[in-house]
Parts: sequence; structure tokens; C-alpha cells
Amino acid sequence: MKIKFIQIAIFFICTTSLFAQHETDTRVIGFKYELQFDGNNPQIEIKNQNLYNPFNPNYKGDLQTPYANSICDTLGNILFYYDGTNVYEPNGQVMNNGTLHTYNFSSLYATSLIVPIEESNRRYYYMFETLPHAENWDYTLNTPLSCPANIYCFKFWDLCKLEYHIIDIQGNGGKGKVIKKNIFLKDSVAPSISGIKHQNNIDTWVSVLEYRSNKILNYEVNSCEIKEPVVNMIPNFEYKDNPWYIPYSPAAYTGYQLVYSPKGDYAAFPGNKISDNPSASFIPYYLFVAPFDNQTGVFNFTLLQTIDIRSGIHANLFSYDSKYLYYQNSYWFSPVWMYQYELSTGISIPIYYNNIPPYSSYSGMDYGRDNTILIYKYKVKTQNGNNKHVSYLGAIKHIDQPFVPGNLIDSLSLPAVEQPDDIPKYTYIARNNYIYNFYHPDYKKPNAFPVAQSLTNTVASPSCFNAPITLKGNTNIPVDSLYWLIKKTAQNNWQRFDADTFNLPVSPGTYTASLVSYKYCLPDSATQQFTIEDYPVVNLTDDTLYTCETKTVDLPSNDVYRFYWHNENGEVITNQVSETGQYNMVVKNSCGSKEDSLYLKNSSLDVTNLVTANNDNQNDCLYATSNNSNEIIRMSIYNGWGSRIFSDINYKNNWCPGNELTDGVYYYEANYNNNCSKKGWVEIMH
Repeated sequence: MKIKFIQIAIFFICTTSLFAQHETDTRVIGFKYELQFDGNNPQIEIKNQNLYNPFNPNYKGDLQTPYANSICDTLGNILFYYDGTNVYEPNGQVMNNGTLHTYNFSSLYATSLIVPIEESNRRYYYMFETLPHAENWDYTLNTPLSCPANIYCFKFWDLCKLEYHIIDIQGNGGKGKVIKKNIFLKDSVAPSISGIKHQNNIDTWVSVLEYRSNKILNYEVNSCEIKEPVVNMIPNFEYKDNPWYIPYSPAAYTGYQLVYSPKGDYAAFPGNKISDNPSASFIPYYLFVAPFDNQTGVFNFTLLQTIDIRSGIHANLFSYDSKYLYYQNSYWFSPVWMYQYELSTGISIPIYYNNIPPYSSYSGMDYGRDNTILIYKYKVKTQNGNNKHVSYLGAIKHIDQPFVPGNLIDSLSLPAVEQPDDIPKYTYIARNNYIYNFYHPDYKKPNAFPVAQSLTNTVASPSCFNAPITLKGNTNIPVDSLYWLIKKTAQNNWQRFDADTFNLPVSPGTYTASLVSYKYCLPDSATQQFTIEDYPVVNLTDDTLYTCETKTVDLPSNDVYRFYWHNENGEVITNQVSETGQYNMVVKNSCGSKEDSLYLKNSSLDVTNLVTANNDNQNDCLYATSNNSNEIIRMSIYNGWGSRIFSDINYKNNWCPGNELTDGVYYYEANYNNNCSKKGWVEIMH
């Protein structure tokens, strides 16, 4: 199942800076809460985040959002967050294409896993999810579908599918965009998902449990592919009779959660043993700890450690150096709720807590900063006969050292927040499901991966079609692949050429050429256009051009080709000429040259000087004729007193005086051609 991603992006900006360790400085958690770190101290802020409102009774599906997942940039600013249905911009607006699901089950399935694509310099992020089959849910009663009596019907709770989405945080003008979503990967998995870095610091292992089996499936993912899973079979292990696959939930205190150590060398997961052959009324739970090879994705079950605990389905965390595992073994009125387990000796040290139930309860934990584990706690507060759950935080300090009572902080200096109802579902802390903890002091992030930038030598345009065009390209760094995509205007299909330099046979037209380079399966392209010309053609509109009195005129120009003029003697001239004779226009392009000629002549104007106004169709009008058939004549007629009695800007021999004028001499002025004029007299006789 190799899934290739060849169109994640086109343009990249390459950098060489190192990433700071602040990707979990701000965490969107619970119902409109943000957990922020100021230095090493956490602070809770109530934001108007656009998470689902638990007081909205009309929403179809689960109303609780304690498992909102989020990720920050390298400065600690939120990039995006997720509430089980929508991906949000930092301002609380749904991201472009960010609605992933119609229904929300995030309080039951804390199963989104954010994975950066390292090769993209953290521009792109995967988000994996294990999701229930929505058809197994009764949306009217907001419960799983009912089952016949005595028939096991928890299929909705534990039968899931594995999907993923891809988020481009630079998309939509820098606001972020979900560019791929709801991509199916595998069916029949349990609702739990975990991840850890590959040993190469580039790839990531994404881990799920196969539905009702003893198999852990490890998918190796990077910018190029999601590989076929590495299958790990856990010996003497099953959830067959009592399949609590649901990840840890503060409401139910149940669930399967595989947890990796930050170094990636161990993993812990709860379960029960086939060999116990337990009765339905009592099923012993265990916490299993196995070494993990984050190069091969294989667990070493020959060195499997088993911790016999009553409630091994609770959340667990490792110290950063993989020396200790902190696990919960809580039950009502238990004097000990947490233990520090030393992996090298197998010895568990109890962590006694002052405020034991019914005064307070644990309900989850997550990594803090500065070698700290944060503990979510809540107290039951009775008010006006109603129970309210008040949330607050505790902490375990110095988690890489043997536990002493002073390392347990009863309550941090944070404001207690009263939950919206009497169910402790709106937790401050739910596991921020990111692939590793950024405060592990030994973790070495890779340098920012350079992405190849495509470079082309621009084709000299225009070019002639009678020879191939040579296209050349390269990149600024070595690449995994490089090829050309070529398309002619008005054609639908692109042609691909797998070479950085090649000769392209062409025909006349305009072409678009893109040089595409791939590094880590992430593309970049450089695009150019060039025009391929046909043989030149020139046809002058007029064969003859007229001037008058040898005045200067402008020869025509050509907007299509490069051109020049020459005279009868072959001398190259400017386009302003006055001497009559033949002139040739020469046009040129990459295919050759072509020429056409015209003649420059002096136009002359003849005007009659007698009008016999007797309607005999002879000399009834003033006739003005030119040797230029296209001549435009502007004519004015004046009487003996100098008064203008006729005017026409385009005279067509249309001054034909009748009896309105007396006999006598009149005067005319004719303007024509290149501002030439002719003046004279005309006599009218009746």
C-alpha cells in the first residue's frame, strides 16, 4: 500500500534554520480552554474558541470536546487546532476546506494524531484519525444502535477505520487549507492511535491496533508515501472477550492507549492475557512494556515486561530518558493512585496523594515542561443540591529522578474552572496527540530540509518551427527526479519529457513549459512561455502613397514583425520620406524575411473655372479632380466681398449654384492631401 503524494505543492521557499522546541507551548484543550506555558509554568486561559458548545441541544452527535488537538509553530503560536469535526485557524474560524466530518465523537475517541512532514520544512502536516462507523450510531437517541438481548453490541465502540488528512498551513493566502481529507487507509482497527519519530528523524511511525486481535500495525510515513504496515503480534494478548479498545477517557476510566517513550525506545500498552482464561465477571488487566526499534518498527516481545495492575487501561507516560514509567492504578478509595515504575529493576514506587477520593480524582495526564508531568484533577462541588465538577492541575516534578514526596505538587497556582455539567468530561488536560514531546532534552531535530527549486534557461522567443527548440533546466540542489511538462495553447493535454535538457520538435504557436523537480517527493516548478513563429508575411494595404508639393510623409509601420524600409537604390531609410518613387518594406522573424513595395507620388488637383448654371448637365457644378482616387478635398467658396458662401470637408463636386447666385466671379480655396492647398477663381454664367 504505497501511497504517493506527487501534487502536495508546486512552490516552496527553502530555508536552513533550525526549528525551536515550542510546538506544544499553547494547547487548545477542553471546552474553549487554552493551556499556555509562560516560561515553565502552565496557565489556563478561557478563549472564545470555536469549539462545539456543550449547551447546544440541537447538535447531532457527541457534544463534548475534551480531546481537542492542536499544534503550534516554532515560536509557540497556534497553527491550527481540531475538535473532532472541523480544523480551525488560530482565530477560531473554520479553515478552508476544513470541515472533515458531520458528527463529532471526540469525547469518546481521542484519536487524532498530528504528524509534520519534515521534508516540507513544516509547511505540510498529516492528521491521522481512527473513526467509528457512523452507521452504528442512533442519532435520535444519541447512543449506539440497540441490539437484541444477550447479544454483544459494542461494535460501535471498538470497530473503527483509519483515515488521514493533509493540511497546508501556507495555503489560502497563509490562513491554511486542508488540501486532502478523509483519505481511507485501513478498516477494522481499534480506536486508538499513537506515533513516534523514526530513527532517521524524517519519517514517522503511526501505530494502530487491529480490531479484536493481538496485532499492532506500524505505518512508516513521510512526504513520499505511507508504506505497508509492519505487523507486530503480541504474544499471549487479546481483547477478544472484553474489547476495551477505546482510548483513555476521563468519563469512563477505560480504554486502550499505546504510549511511546519520547526517545522512541519503549512503548507501554494495557491489556489482558489469553492464558488467564478469565471469567466474564472478573478480567485481570495488565500493563505491558516492550522495547521498540524505531528504525524497523518492530517490538521486542522477548523482553516484554508485565505490570500486574487493576486498572491498566489508564493513561501512562515515560520519563524522557526512558528510565521510569508513570502509570495509574486507581480505583475508588485507593490510597495510591499513581506509581513510578523503574524499567531496569521492575520496581514500582507508590506516589501517595494527600487528597484522595472522594475529595479529588485523577482524570488524565500529559507532559508539561522542564521535566514535568501535568496531572488533570477534578473535585466534586455540591451547589444548591447539584454536583459540579471543578477542574484544576497538579504536577510531578523531576520525572527522571527517583520519586520523593516533594516532587508531587498538589495544586498549581491556576484558577479552578467549574465544568458545564455534573459529568467530568471537559478536561483541562487530554493527551496532546503529537508525535513526540518537544521538551525531551536529548531530542535532536533535523535541519530544515532544502526543497529543490527548479531553474530554466529561458528560450529565446520567438523561434522558428523549422528546427527543434532546446529546453534546458536544473535545480539549486540535487534532486530525486526532474522532468518537463509541455502544452501548446488550445491543447488540453500536457506532454511529459523525463530529461533536464532535450530538443522539442515544434510547430507554430505559443507553448507553456514547466520544469518540475522533486526532492523528498515534494515538487517545485519553474514555468515559462515561448512563441514559435511561421514564415513571415507582409501585404501592404496600399500600393501607392501620395504626398503633394514633395512634402514629407510617414511610411507605414508593422506591429507583427521586425521591419525596415529601403529605397529604389537599396539604401535603408527611415520611415519619413518626401522623394517620390518606389519604397520596399522588409519584415523579418526567426524563419526569414519577406518584402512588399509601394510608390510615393505627388497628388495634383484640377479645378474648373466656369460654371454655367442652366441645368443642361454641362458645367453645372464646380469640378475638382485629383490623380489620387482616395483624395479627400476640403472646399470653401467665397463671393467678391470675401464672405464664405459654401463649405464642405469632403467635397464631391457638389457645389452646383442655381438662380440663387448672380453672374460674376467667385473664389475658391481647396485643401487636400498632406495639407496642400489650391486657390483660384470661378465664373458663374446663366
